[in-house]
Amino acid sequence: MIEAVIFDLDGVLTRSDRYHTAAWRKTCAQWGIPFGDGTGDLVRGVSRLESARIVAAQGGVELTADQLAAFAEEKNRNYVSLLTGMTREDVIPGVVELLAWLRTQNIPAAVASSSKNAPLILEKTGLKGYFTVIVDGSQITRSKPDPQVFQKAADALGVGYANCVVVEDAVSGVQAALALGCQVAAVGRAAQSEGVTYPLKKPDDLIRQLSVPVSPDQERKLH
Repeated sequence: MIEAVIFDLDGVLTRSDRYHTAAWRKTCAQWGIPFGDGTGDLVRGVSRLESARIVAAQGGVELTADQLAAFAEEKNRNYVSLLTGMTREDVIPGVVELLAWLRTQNIPAAVASSSKNAPLILEKTGLKGYFTVIVDGSQITRSKPDPQVFQKAADALGVGYANCVVVEDAVSGVQAALALGCQVAAVGRAAQSEGVTYPLKKPDDLIRQLSVPVSPDQERKLH
């Protein structure tokens, strides 16, 4: 029985992941650190400081703790400056339909994001009112694949982990949700991850899958 749906933010609800990449590219250019085409995928669902560590390492640069903190803060300033221009147009197609359907079914929704900017993003895109609980990076101490962010969201909702569906677009997020014992719906590359309950092509595909329960093997055949 599904009692709640917990959403990652970047790449699941909004296109804010592209702003992350743009901000990292600008910051790396300012710092003289190479930023490869695949580096953006490596920091999906990862905390601010850990993301900075990964980006620096991928660029072949070793930073001191103080430099790493400054690097992360510079990226965040660049990122926030981009976020000010976000609108409802940055919401991924199918998201509003899914959230509206969950509301009609009295299934509460939560956001569980490693980003400390999650409230700002939800405000700018007009999605904030759909969520009963919002857990962001300021409330956690461990990044995915640790399940802490999802655990906090489920606990705040008062719902058992096995009765939650987590919607993710990153392999680390899928791993975190599975470690907690949640069911997992995944989009993008993460949809091919082992253990995914509901592989999705777009967010509102979940409406059909929750309305007509099928096994994971059956669902894969549909795709």
